[in-house]
This record gives sequence, C-alpha cells and structure tokens, in this order.
Amino acid sequence: MIYNREAHLNERVEKLVAEAKQKNAKGDKRGALFALKKKKLHEKELAKIENMRVIISSDSNLTKRF
Repeated sequence: MIYNREAHLNERVEKLVAEAKQKNAKGDKRGALFALKKKKLHEKELAKIENMRVIISSDSNLTKRF
C-alpha cells in the first residue's frame, strides 16, 4: 500500500514539473508557481512515507531479535 502511494506521488510530481514548465513557457507564471507549490506538498508527503518505511523496517528488525 505504501509503495503504491509512493509510486503515484512520484508520477504526480513528474507531471507537475512538466505542467509548470509548460505554463511558464506560455507566460502563465501564477499557474506555474501553483503547480510547483503542489509539487512541494507531494514531495513532503513522499518524505513522510520514506520515514514511515524506515520506522517500519527498524521496528521489524527489533522484533526479529527478540
């Protein structure tokens, strides 16, 4: 489940970057900035998912020891 969400967010980030470049080329700077802001939010969520994966793997390593 976490991997699916992570893959979806990575895909979305790539699309937002392309969208921002396209809007900037057309002269829509506000639209480009809005796309970059959404990209930043998705990147923050990706960082949270990565932290969750680290915590889960470290917890599973601890339980294996006992």
